[in-house]
Amino acid sequence: QQRKLQQELKDRRVSVMMSQIRTHFIFNVMTIISGLCNSDPQKADDAIILFARYLRKNIAIMERDEPILFSQELQHLEDYIYLEKMRFGDELQIVYDIQVQSFLIPSLTLQPIAENAVKHGVGKKTGGGTVWIRTEENADCYMVVVEDDGVGYAPQQTTDDGRSHIGVENVGKRLKEMVQGTLTIERLEQGGTKAV
Repeated sequence: QQRKLQQELKDRRVSVMMSQIRTHFIFNVMTIISGLCNSDPQKADDAIILFARYLRKNIAIMERDEPILFSQELQHLEDYIYLEKMRFGDELQIVYDIQVQSFLIPSLTLQPIAENAVKHGVGKKTGGGTVWIRTEENADCYMVVVEDDGVGYAPQQTTDDGRSHIGVENVGKRLKEMVQGTLTIERLEQGGTKAV
């Protein structure tokens, strides 16, 4: 009985965290589109159509409160990066080194980490920069690494409006709860940030 109650509590926590990250994700995409409305209305229109297609294709996966294949999560990220490239153009470069993708990960895990690399790293660097995304298989785990050469940020720092990085906090909690994973983020001495 105690174990069942603990599992129900864990399931509720995961459900609440998934609800938070879905809302966070949609809000951030709408912010991208809003920015395009001022700078390039045609791109904004294209972005709305793309986001509608993205939601239609992925809403069922996003609603699940259980891990998905990394290959599906990578597709989510690629769709999101396409939207970001509409905004940043050639100032945003993405390099993929995907050595393994047949493992499970909570949905909307990779996107918030990459989003922070773009928004708080490369997006604040004069002239833009590069985000590297790679995976590797070790003896006891799968590793996902997101690294950028931007201005660097620390996960505990607040954003310009005084809020913390809710997406990153949420990802760390869901990795622990759903797949017994960890999230470490470090500001690199040479500039940029590395999330593992």
